[in-house]
Amino acid sequence: MFEKIRMLAVDIDHTLLTDDQRLLPQVIDAVKRARDAGLLIVPATARSPAGLRPIIDALGINEICVCLNGSWVGRIEVDRSQVMQERVLPRELAKDVMVDAMSKGFNPGWYSGENWFSLDDGHLVARERKATGEEPRFISSAEEIPKPAHKILCMAGRSGDKPALKSFGEKYSDRCGVSFSNDVLLEINAPDISKREGVAAVAATYGYHAEDVAAIGDSENDISMIAWAGRGIAMGNAIDELKAIADWTTSSNQDAGVVQVIDRVLKDASVVV
Repeated sequence: MFEKIRMLAVDIDHTLLTDDQRLLPQVIDAVKRARDAGLLIVPATARSPAGLRPIIDALGINEICVCLNGSWVGRIEVDRSQVMQERVLPRELAKDVMVDAMSKGFNPGWYSGENWFSLDDGHLVARERKATGEEPRFISSAEEIPKPAHKILCMAGRSGDKPALKSFGEKYSDRCGVSFSNDVLLEINAPDISKREGVAAVAATYGYHAEDVAAIGDSENDISMIAWAGRGIAMGNAIDELKAIADWTTSSNQDAGVVQVIDRVLKDASVVV
């Protein structure tokens, strides 16, 4: 099933990490075995480079990463990241989304590279801070934000808010790339941006094609890369829409499902550097 696979694109939250944002020891070991065998591991995440850095440090990954749902692709260095490809939202549109989201009761975050700007503190910001380890910069108006927006993250308080979040996203879907990373997080990026575009760009850099790539994820913002990859894998905890298009479903993130995927790739493929 996994012959020819040279690259594995891996979502982070609820895929590589447990629900409480832990890297299981067996996952760390499996990633090391894969890299030692020559398999390219590419993180593909909604997180910013700052939110991804401690994870790739723990895994020993120093290759190109796909961040912010594909709107930022580059190498995450210790003190300064190297951007290889990026797409940002038009500034006036990003400001409109921020203000509109606040008026609807969602707490929006403006993400620009390694920076996270927020209009308001509170329990939703505290929840995201705990999940990613990032520290926001608080501003009183979107006019004060000095940097372009790679994405706007609209945060809701509970899963029951998803219909309202979905309706909000649909309002901008003709001008933005809109997807959920989970039931309470709506991701808004530049139009035609998704993890698919980011992962495909990384593959092209190494001379790989879709058939050389396997991808694994759990949520709506992973669907595009799962559909594009030669082998698309759903986590056991994935949404039904993703499982429906995946070639295979592994176990959940709580049960280190990524390890099963890596073991199968290494068993079936003749992996070379």
